[in-house]
Amino acid sequence: MGFAAVAVAVAVAVAVAVAVAVAVAVAVAVAVAVAVAVAVAVAVWGSGSEVIGLELPGGGDPWPRRFARAGIEFGGGVPLRSRLLGGRDAVVH
Repeated sequence: MGFAAVAVAVAVAVAVAVAVAVAVAVAVAVAVAVAVAVAVAVAVWGSGSEVIGLELPGGGDPWPRRFARAGIEFGGGVPLRSRLLGGRDAVVH
């Protein structure tokens, strides 16, 4: 193997290593973004609440407390007035 062949082999190995590192970084960034989005959705809407079309196991309904922590007030469980919406009303179905 001549010097040129070794240089090409090293360049290819470095390029492959960089490509793998970039792919891993992108995968980690996507996983972190998904985890953050899920955490925000759970914090705002509550896990397992009827707001996202799911029933809570055991019949309990802790999601009003989660709404309260997110700064959302509601009356009767349906109309919402939210600081997130600038104080405008929203309807939860």
